[in-house]
Amino acid sequence: MRRTKTAAWETRNRILDAAEHVFVARGVASATLSDIASAASVTRGAIYGHFENKSELFASMIERAGLPTEALVKEVANTPETEPLDHIRKVFAESLHGVARNPRTWRIFAIIFRKYELADESCPVLVRCRRAADELQMHLQAALRQAVHGGQLPGNLDVEFSSSLLLVLWNGVLLEWLSGPIANAPGNDADRIAQSWLDMLRYSPTCLGEARVPCSTDSF
Repeated sequence: MRRTKTAAWETRNRILDAAEHVFVARGVASATLSDIASAASVTRGAIYGHFENKSELFASMIERAGLPTEALVKEVANTPETEPLDHIRKVFAESLHGVARNPRTWRIFAIIFRKYELADESCPVLVRCRRAADELQMHLQAALRQAVHGGQLPGNLDVEFSSSLLLVLWNGVLLEWLSGPIANAPGNDADRIAQSWLDMLRYSPTCLGEARVPCSTDSF
């Protein structure tokens, strides 16, 4: 019985491993259970023995690996009162390092950021992604306020704008790296990239609320 359970668990993980590769190569919407069965060297019946359909398989794959943004939420939520800015830098740098150095992390990011084309806005995974993004924004603002209170950032920092900017920059770097093979992700630059973002918060007039961005009607 123990060998049977172990074999079933190994088969399940092999299916999930294959799904990661197939979803990266074909996209979630285009991938079929037959594609995944072939990649896992199992039958479609074996897949149905573990998952009701592709949506459940996809959700199980995400559950096993975890959502990238949720991991970031936990780290930012644990920002210490002392040296909060250094903690933020390390969190973002380690996130970028993870994409560049861990093939599974790269695949999950690639699927979530580039290959998830399903249109159902009520999909549990999409709901989780949106909730995690909102939580990350909230915790990041709290961490930046700690940095302002501790004198690590200027007192006139526009916290709401700066937190949004950090997430845009993070997403942008990831999308750039995920547009090619994992070998092309320049992970050695992760610390420098994260530091440059924080330097921007210190010195950018826009982040400090000092620069007025012209409206499109100003020139008329």
